[in-house]
Amino acid sequence: YVTSNKILLWWAEISEHLSENNFARPAVKKTVRIARKFFDRKYTINMSNKIACFLDPRYRTLKMLTDSDRDTVFTEVKRLIQEETDNDRQQRNNPVENCRFACFHGELDEDNLEEFQSYMDTADFSMYWDAKKERESKNLVEFFWRDNKERYPCLYKLARKRLHVPASSSSSERVFSDAGRTFEPRRTKLKPNKLDDLLFIRDQLSDT
Repeated sequence: YVTSNKILLWWAEISEHLSENNFARPAVKKTVRIARKFFDRKYTINMSNKIACFLDPRYRTLKMLTDSDRDTVFTEVKRLIQEETDNDRQQRNNPVENCRFACFHGELDEDNLEEFQSYMDTADFSMYWDAKKERESKNLVEFFWRDNKERYPCLYKLARKRLHVPASSSSSERVFSDAGRTFEPRRTKLKPNKLDDLLFIRDQLSDT
């Protein structure tokens, strides 16, 4: 399921934790400074990560960002909405009649501003929350946009492009770890096909 909307959230949480103000001992502060440098070098946030988080209705206000960063994201989202509208208009009209310099248009249509503001003011995700279990009852992001694609048509197209499952090698690494625990010194005579069957069964049981 979609997880690109969580990248900025994890960045904000770890970034807040790696603050020297959270620790009193000098030795720990020194360690935190080293960890912070490593974190800033390895964990970079780009505009796509911020837009993906914005497209999760729960975090659309982007409270984890500064005012200037937040305004920059909102401006970029409005520009992308305008871009989607221009593309739709060009597809509907005769190519010969299209304005030669339409790509340089900078003004936002009122309808686009209304869609953006409507999403900010009225987007409701409560029906996707299981209050008894205190967790998401469904994949909130996927179902929210499926149910609201008519209400926010331009943002829906943007969500389809920006919300995704980031590539990861974690699943294959888990298989290697499981294989190491299964093919241990006391079980070195396992045949490859038997080991493969055991790993398959283990994987299937973990999903149930």
